Formats: sequence, structure tokens, C-alpha cells
Amino acid sequence: MNCFIPFFGDTKKNNLVYYEPKSKFDENFLKTSPTYTNMQWVMKYYKPIKKINPKSGFVHISDYASIHNTYRTKNCGTRVSIDTTIFVGNHKPHKDRKIEYRSKIPNIGLSEFVDAGQYESEKPARKISIYSHYTSRVLKLVKF
Repeated sequence: MNCFIPFFGDTKKNNLVYYEPKSKFDENFLKTSPTYTNMQWVMKYYKPIKKINPKSGFVHISDYASIHNTYRTKNCGTRVSIDTTIFVGNHKPHKDRKIEYRSKIPNIGLSEFVDAGQYESEKPARKISIYSHYTSRVLKLVKF
């Protein structure tokens, strides 16, 4: 499942938008693809769900296959949030993304810090594979 928690900041102009099929759902919409770009054709069959507007301080859970994206209006401010995946049941993450997942909720800020290893002024790190996250190669967990 996707889990999104907007904490604070400009969540009115900088938030997530979720989408639903315009008409009949097609199994081809769920094909595995090495890039988001390869699946852009699906978007012509979807429309934004206007009644879903994630609120600060609330936990928003959606199906992993739900189409969603960050939407930022002109002159929006910074948003501080968590957007992550939760595995329920006996499902393992992709081998190239294992470092991102834990078996229990971590004490981030209390006993450890997560350094994404990516900084605005630097060129992004090369991904491990097409299925890895851009931080997978450089993510560091720092224990206090």
C-alpha cells in the first residue's frame, strides 16, 4: 500500500493528486514497466479525483497500483511529508530496494537518522537498476 502523511508546509498548493479510470478498467493498466514514461499512455484513460485532498497530520493509505503524483501550483511553498510503501502480508520488496524497508517502525530522529545521500546541488546518483529508487545506491542509516 502507499502511505502518505503531509505534516506541514504548503499542503494547499503542494500536495498529492490521485486518479481514477474515466470508464472501464483494463488489466493492461497494471503492466510492469521499467519506467513511468513507458506507461504514460494510461493517463488518457484516467481523470483526477477532485474530492480527495490529503490533509496535514492525517495518514492517507491507497492501493499501491493507484495512480498518484505530486502536484505543485505556481508559487507554491515547501511541503514536509512522508510518502512511502507499506507491505502487508508475506510480500518482499524488490531486491534493489530492500535497504528502504524495515520490519518495524524505526525511531527516526530519536535513535537514528536517514541520509538520502542526494543533495540539490549534486548530480543524482546512478540507480542500481530500473526498479530501484534513486536513493537506493547512496542511502545511509546513521545510528545515534
